[in-house]
Amino acid sequence: MTPGVPVSVGPLVTVTRGIVVVRCTVVRAVEVTTVVTREVKVT
Repeated sequence: MTPGVPVSVGPLVTVTRGIVVVRCTVVRAVEVTTVVTREVKVT
């Protein structure tokens, strides 16, 4: 928890950070899947 931040903001920051992490993970997974699919089709 960051000092000076209201308690109600704490969970919100955690949720936002979690959403960002999940979104990055999904984007990474989609990119990997696309690359793998492309390589499989080429082969």
